Amino acid sequence: MKLTRISDIEPGSTCKGFYQLTRMDRRTTRNGDPFLDCLLSDRTGRISAKWWNVPEAAFDWLNPGMVVAAAGEAQEYQNTVQLVVDQITPAREGQLERFGLQYADVVPSSQYDVDQMWEDVMEIIESVENVHLRDLVWRIYHQFEEEIRSHPGSIKHHHLYRGGFLEHVWSLVQLGTFVADHYYELDRGLFLAGLLLHDIGKLLEIKSDAERQYTDEGQFIGHVILGRDLVRETVGNYIPEFPDDLLVQLEHIILAHQGDPDHGSPKRPSTLEALVISRLDHLDTTVEQFLSTLAHDSGTTDWTLPTRTFPYPLYKGSGEEQE
Repeated sequence: MKLTRISDIEPGSTCKGFYQLTRMDRRTTRNGDPFLDCLLSDRTGRISAKWWNVPEAAFDWLNPGMVVAAAGEAQEYQNTVQLVVDQITPAREGQLERFGLQYADVVPSSQYDVDQMWEDVMEIIESVENVHLRDLVWRIYHQFEEEIRSHPGSIKHHHLYRGGFLEHVWSLVQLGTFVADHYYELDRGLFLAGLLLHDIGKLLEIKSDAERQYTDEGQFIGHVILGRDLVRETVGNYIPEFPDDLLVQLEHIILAHQGDPDHGSPKRPSTLEALVISRLDHLDTTVEQFLSTLAHDSGTTDWTLPTRTFPYPLYKGSGEEQE
């Protein structure tokens, strides 16, 4: 069986392949018949897919994030390419290897080297002069090293791929070193520790990169509070001499990093460190979403199709090299 990468799918073509089931929604037609509206991804791109007349049992054996085998026909619909699938089934153990594939070939992953990003982040942690903050971040990062290196940045919003969490943090601390040098009023150690820990609760909120779903704690509580609680627990168990005033300021950064209650923050930023972190977090998130929208747009013009994040066209470029 010849496998088709998503980047090679063209209207009118019949394709088969292994993909990540990135998103799945159960919907019904006007006649009340169920169908599966989903997003399939691999390392080369992603494509919207429809499975008409889907059996009800499919919603028991399919879960977002899993690797699946899918077959169908590509069609052009409203200036975009979509896949009408005949069947989607979970990939069996060892099935990828029999076709010469690895997990990383199928699952969208960070374009950056994970080992190098981890090494860079470790150097930033070691540069934190405050021994309490350095010890706290070091302990948490080594406790959750496997998750940090593999988790996506989120489930729906940004860095939606393996290693996305680490890429987001790595990008922020790279920016943070420049910002801390420019704004000397910032407490550099607290600022960098806040960047490193602001999203740490997502490691408890999201099950894994392979099963990209919310945990029960993620559904009930959310990553903001889970992150604050993880920091408190680590300090209580391992660093009892951690200064109370420093801890409460770090907690505030985590609680306020989304900037506004409408965006999920229990508190608005009330310190300079919390304010700058919330702005940098928003900047890095939005830039990644912008670039991802350009990279994965399935339209056939120089402008993207409107999306939920950008409900207006973005310019992709003419496709011609500049002189």
